[in-house]
Amino acid sequence: MTNAAKQQPDHDVIAIGAGFAGLGLIHYIREAGFSIKVFDRASDIGGTWTWNRYPGAATDSEGYYYCLTFSKEILQEWTWSQRYPGWEETHRYLHFVADKCDMWPHVQLNTEIVSADFQEDTALWLVKTAGGESYTCRYFISAMGMISEPNVPNIKGAETFKGPCFHSSRWPQEGLDYAGKRVGIIGSGATTVQMVPVVSETAADVTVFQRTPNFVMPAVQQEMTAERQQEIKDSYDEIIDKCRNHVFGMAFDSPVGRDLADTPADEVQKIFEEHWPRGSFRFVFETFDDLLSNADSNKAAADFIASKIKEKVNDPEVADLLTPKGYPLFAKRPPLDHGYFEAFNKDNVNLVDIGSKEPLVEIKFTYSNRLY
Repeated sequence: MTNAAKQQPDHDVIAIGAGFAGLGLIHYIREAGFSIKVFDRASDIGGTWTWNRYPGAATDSEGYYYCLTFSKEILQEWTWSQRYPGWEETHRYLHFVADKCDMWPHVQLNTEIVSADFQEDTALWLVKTAGGESYTCRYFISAMGMISEPNVPNIKGAETFKGPCFHSSRWPQEGLDYAGKRVGIIGSGATTVQMVPVVSETAADVTVFQRTPNFVMPAVQQEMTAERQQEIKDSYDEIIDKCRNHVFGMAFDSPVGRDLADTPADEVQKIFEEHWPRGSFRFVFETFDDLLSNADSNKAAADFIASKIKEKVNDPEVADLLTPKGYPLFAKRPPLDHGYFEAFNKDNVNLVDIGSKEPLVEIKFTYSNRLY
């Protein structure tokens, strides 16, 4: 008898990450008849929604399909309060799932996995933690997600900056009082797009250091009425089927059976205008089928979005800086707008172009009127 046949693992499956993927694994692995342990270095389940607690943090997928679908009972019981739930609500939802499905015995928190080595002699994985513990399993799965580790730029002076200085995904768990303070935000991705409208409400000054502007589309946040909730609950089979068969994994009605390239210009404008106020990524997927496959069609959609930026931003120079150039729509995943562009019309919100005009080289603390 070989060593592989003799030795039994501690768990059939070990996974890293107790967010959406980790909780989904617990369900499906148990359903298949195997044992599983999910490790996470955080102090709570939730993954992204445990780490990202910055002001304005919310999903940019509509909550009713940004969810786990393995339990029809949970789909009927849970009710979202908004079209795009904030991090607090999403975090509560994941706790609801873990409680309802008795997942806690399969989760070990505050535990960082530092190595996973396959042992040829036993055909098992040897998994070690930062605390010196060792576990074995037959199957080792990463459920960490693509952006679980923040990318912190090495900027001169950051380590000696005397004010709070941190990555947005490591926002202080106890919160941060930025009211009346001067705030500098480096980057202009989805986090900044969500954060700026909220922070600028009470901060004395908010300066965004932008390298590359984004195609930002409207979210159109809405309260979820009882009627809309019931409509969703009555249609979950259809909603899940749409998600599983959609190129972007969303419950959209696409393809829609028309190409922009074959549509008269005045009709194109009419369709864009009709879909823009509906919000979400539907603007790309429920207008024309060739926006991501035809360069001219893509440019027409990009030009339309650029025109909307110019409508929202009062200063033409700032509007131009906020307008993407040199890359097509959806070359990067667009953020959704909750008042981002309008925020630049406030006296306390500033934009610094570090992509071409003023590269960011150093962070300094001064006792004058600025902290950067």
